[in-house]
Amino acid sequence: VCPNMDSALAAKIVRPWLDECVSSHDACRSRQRSHLPKRVISVGSHDHAPCLYESHGEESDYIALSYCWGLGRSLTTTKSSYAARVTGISWEDFPNTIRDAMIFTQNIGVQFIWIDALCIIQDDAEDWRVEAAKMASIYENALLTLSATASDSTNSGCFPTPRAKSHKLSKQLPAIQLWTELIQSYSRRLFTYPTDKLVALSGAAQKFQRLDMGLYLAGLWRQDLHVQLCW
Repeated sequence: VCPNMDSALAAKIVRPWLDECVSSHDACRSRQRSHLPKRVISVGSHDHAPCLYESHGEESDYIALSYCWGLGRSLTTTKSSYAARVTGISWEDFPNTIRDAMIFTQNIGVQFIWIDALCIIQDDAEDWRVEAAKMASIYENALLTLSATASDSTNSGCFPTPRAKSHKLSKQLPAIQLWTELIQSYSRRLFTYPTDKLVALSGAAQKFQRLDMGLYLAGLWRQDLHVQLCW
């Protein structure tokens, strides 16, 4: 692990990994280029500012960002700010985590990134209902998901200095154990909107159902209900 990871260094390390993954791994090589989500952020260039882009279903690679909103400064798309977001967004307006992710996207040569706060109209209940239901497929179909797990707010940045810590990784865990760990992690988090919890989990639950998990009951699985009710 590099002691001082930043966006440029991260991209330099990740790009060869990504190229090898796409060219050498059967599951990745067979992946078709995805259709863009309804909205993405075009990360811009030296001549053009980043902007919100309303797609037309065209095929193109994109990055997805998973991050914690936290209590820091947020940048969102609302009904009143939509037109301005389409026109262009100043780099100075982006909080650190989002700025890092966008620079990283530029550095690995990808034009688009999906960020929930900007690509879903936050004060439009119908838009939020429709687009939030697509989150699982948006993350699944992204060329790469950048997960800012060490950041506790949008101001913390994507690439903090790594802390040395050893981990024992199991090559394979039962699906029910993976789900339990996922729920435990979610339960410790503070959501900006508490109603988002079950919506966020529903996408993951759809994928877990492929593993013969049985009946899903609002965050719980019937096969392990007696244990999960103890949470």
